[in-house]
Amino acid sequence: MTRSLKLVTWNLWGRSGDWRARQVAIDAALIAAQPDIVAIQETWPDGGRWPQVERLAELLGCVSAAAAPAPRAPGDRGLAILSRWPMSSHQVHPLPVAGHPPDERIALLAGIVTPAGTLPVCDVHLSWPPDQSHVRQDQVRTLAGLLASERPAGQLPYVLCGDFNAEPESDEIRMLTGHTRVPVPGVVFQDAWRAGGDGTPGYTWSHRNPAAAAERFGNARLDYVFVRWAGHGAIVRAEVIDGRGPGGMWGSDHLAVLAELDLEALANTAQ
Repeated sequence: MTRSLKLVTWNLWGRSGDWRARQVAIDAALIAAQPDIVAIQETWPDGGRWPQVERLAELLGCVSAAAAPAPRAPGDRGLAILSRWPMSSHQVHPLPVAGHPPDERIALLAGIVTPAGTLPVCDVHLSWPPDQSHVRQDQVRTLAGLLASERPAGQLPYVLCGDFNAEPESDEIRMLTGHTRVPVPGVVFQDAWRAGGDGTPGYTWSHRNPAAAAERFGNARLDYVFVRWAGHGAIVRAEVIDGRGPGGMWGSDHLAVLAELDLEALANTAQ
């Protein structure tokens, strides 16, 4: 059995900036990372197809992909999950929203048939305004309820990932990691960076990146891979990928997060 899997989550910034040149950097960064599963945020449909998703699936040798738009959300706010293994299912779930008009947000959940069992992966992109922590908390409560269902036999623990637009000390992230009261008893997640990172802050919104620096927001860790805690640690390591391609072009305004997970440890929790 394959011992581990690599999962990358990355907000690809839609078609902002010089997106065609950025795509070359995105391609190069993901090919170098060699992920088994990729969760992306801010991609887009075009005439019933998903050109960026299809391109990346072909480049990475993925045999399955699922994508979904966020209706009525401004800009390129689609989500997608790509996998080197087949998918048994995928669903889209609405999340609470706020604003006028509402900035609609969704969760994309896919069941990926790995050699160790079916791995449920949930990809999200939570609301961004700094004054909407209460909205993100409502979104986290909805996610916790969604991921609280009893696992069928052989299903691995949930992986929750994406752009949460929230820093680690925020209430919405602490609700997921058990550092404050959790929304659903027993539903708590390990933060892959905290468990397997290199001890640095792990910023994914970094002033090293010119697109992020131009916003003058400061450094922040906004992007995460979470693994539902089930009694055994499954996180081998985590790293931040800056996503620069040939010539120094940055692939996105966000940096990517790669988490390597131990399939055997995940399978042991499914017993």
